[in-house]
Amino acid sequence: MAIIHETLEPYINRYVGLRVEPLKIEVRFVTAPALYDPLRIDALLSFAVVREATEGLGLPDSAEPYAIPLPLRCAWQHPTHNLPLWCSTDLMPIDQVEVLEMRYFKREPHPAYAKKNKDGRWNLRTTQGKYKQHAGAALQHLSRSMVWRGYCEGNEDEVIRLLSQITHCGKKTSQGFGMVAEWRIEKVDRFSFTDEEGRLLRPIPTLFYGDRQSGAFIGWTPPYWLPACQDYCLVWGDYVDESS
Repeated sequence: MAIIHETLEPYINRYVGLRVEPLKIEVRFVTAPALYDPLRIDALLSFAVVREATEGLGLPDSAEPYAIPLPLRCAWQHPTHNLPLWCSTDLMPIDQVEVLEMRYFKREPHPAYAKKNKDGRWNLRTTQGKYKQHAGAALQHLSRSMVWRGYCEGNEDEVIRLLSQITHCGKKTSQGFGMVAEWRIEKVDRFSFTDEEGRLLRPIPTLFYGDRQSGAFIGWTPPYWLPACQDYCLVWGDYVDESS
């Protein structure tokens, strides 16, 4: 069961009964993002709400998810965990020409951690132990247009207000990756979890479609990395029949 934190209560009250409509969201990047996972609209909005509500401090660590209100329509709630499936998709490059380039980020300890040897020289051991150098990997997503697109059903003013606070997306943002030039939003005729060919644009629990234990066991609602927010899911690109 989701935890209600006092700092989020004003947002819960503000978003109750909020007018929502189908929206198209585009983000134009200055620099390509480095990612492990797709960019998810509900996750970005969740991040913005928590950062604003807590003034950047974040919420206390918890094995259970927090009830984070979003200015989106809730399509479904998990019958076991009571977690919301928000009406939003992933953000993907609009030109569908994407190059995945593996970047390695080297961790180097600060010289201030060096210790003085008996001969008077300072030394920082980087071949073993606590300060051993290592390289972490992250995929850099390169797209010709540098414009990524997604969809949601939400309140236009509040969605763009929250997204406008996000200046970088993905990993290694302090090194310049995923710098945002602008967010664009416009109304569309309808929202769907699938594209024109019936392929999913985000992970959705198979239970939503009446199946209990098939698909991939992954995150499907913010925060996606938390085990309590994971279940058997159909994933991006899977075909579904939304009319059934």
